[in-house]
Amino acid sequence: MITTDDGVREGNFVRFDRAFWAFGPAIHGFQFCRPFISVDGTHLYGKYKGCLLIATSFDEDNRLFPLAFALVEKENIDTWTWFISCLARQVVRGRSPMCIIFDRHSGIIRAVRDVFPRPHRHRFCIRHIIANLKKRYSVKDLNKMVWTCARAETVDQYDHEMQILEEVCPGAKEELTEDMSPEQWALAYDGNMSFGKLTTNSFESALASAIFYRMNAWFVHRREKAAQVTGDLCPSVDAHLRSVVDDARHVHVVAYGDGIFQAGEHRVNVMLRECTCRSFQIYQVPCVHAIAVCGAIHYDLHQMTSEYYYASTNARLYERVSLGCMNERLMCLHGEVLGCRKVQSYSH
Repeated sequence: MITTDDGVREGNFVRFDRAFWAFGPAIHGFQFCRPFISVDGTHLYGKYKGCLLIATSFDEDNRLFPLAFALVEKENIDTWTWFISCLARQVVRGRSPMCIIFDRHSGIIRAVRDVFPRPHRHRFCIRHIIANLKKRYSVKDLNKMVWTCARAETVDQYDHEMQILEEVCPGAKEELTEDMSPEQWALAYDGNMSFGKLTTNSFESALASAIFYRMNAWFVHRREKAAQVTGDLCPSVDAHLRSVVDDARHVHVVAYGDGIFQAGEHRVNVMLRECTCRSFQIYQVPCVHAIAVCGAIHYDLHQMTSEYYYASTNARLYERVSLGCMNERLMCLHGEVLGCRKVQSYSH
């Protein structure tokens, strides 16, 4: 899927202005990804200047899943709004609600707010937040303390860590809360939509052709790996659950009825897939307390795991692998959405 701007006319010539593209397998696969998007940009420093804007998500095995790209003249409200609008129209296609994470560039904030209003959830990259804090405060372990606040999974834990931060670095707490709400950067307030992701992810600057060929091989490799999975869950999630099972055996479980259990110091609701530790809700993978409950009542652990971690969902995500043929002539046309004439489709 390619969308280009009309360009800038200079005499008898039309100068390239911007282009957006998303590969067919990525558009198809996104419907099986978790409802989470990271957007970021990087400057191009080669012969041709400009910016590469990128949108990514994550597959069921917690691997980066590229969604869309754009080449633009610079980062501002106009270019970011154009990119986010193309992303919404060509890739997201009405899926709601989404959790979108980005840095605090004014252009991105305005674009995301306008194109993805509530009920979509907007979050700021903690890495950029910390970088801005470190410009104001020269405090040892500031990076570690803010990360600890962001990673806190309960409100009580968040409040405790924020108090420690304020004692060590007076003013930092106010800096983090005066023009941002906790739901924009802290897991304790993420509304169970961030899947534990706190930062953006971006690619290094690259030529469009290099991206094309690398991604084509990437999709093929991912599909082959997905076909080799024999279990119900993706390997990384399955391995994580297995590693926690031993610890779960030592957690004392008491049944209260109606699917509610006491597991150690926390309470688990099997029907709602919730635990008072909040790890279960944040990552949507059973925590040690939920695993203990499943073991006690002989309940299938996999049924308690989000479908976004199923091997079958991952296989469907990568079931389309051909990106078609690289044709640079297509990149020169202006103002059109281009597809394959042979099959009358935008995504092979």
